[in-house]
Amino acid sequence: MADIGIFRNNKHIELIEGELIETAAMYALHISTVMRLGHLLISKLDALANISIQCPLRLDEYNEPEPDLAVLKRRDDFYSDATPAAQDALLVVEVADSSLIYGRQTKLPLYAKHGVPEYWIVNLQDKAIEAYRQPFEKGYRQTTLYQHGDLISAAAFGDMVFAVSDILSKK
Repeated sequence: MADIGIFRNNKHIELIEGELIETAAMYALHISTVMRLGHLLISKLDALANISIQCPLRLDEYNEPEPDLAVLKRRDDFYSDATPAAQDALLVVEVADSSLIYGRQTKLPLYAKHGVPEYWIVNLQDKAIEAYRQPFEKGYRQTTLYQHGDLISAAAFGDMVFAVSDILSKK
């Protein structure tokens, strides 16, 4: 639909539960956090995974969200023949300020239902990272809150850690 011009004015749209949802505008702190985390992930995981920044992740025919970042199974062709799918995701990250409730109440159960093994919400309101692991039908069994001074790692890359303070702005 975007290719034929149905969407105008550079609106950012996601397909969630069969509905086209307009996402909130991104502000400077959101943008800089996405760029900072993207840089960190690419610099540490480049040879191990593909890093997708604000690109679609196909969960099923009714759900194609565009997470801020997704760490995908490594493919040399960078998924040139198909949109990455839930089974390709190792980690999905949403940066959230005004969208925090949406990230928790809508996207979290959606990613869990489709078997995304790990989901992080970079919570700009509380300056923390919420890590969700071990998906089941309605959510995640394990939840951990990380703050400045903590180290965080993705389960798929357990020996590789990131300082939370390198992800979150110090402001």
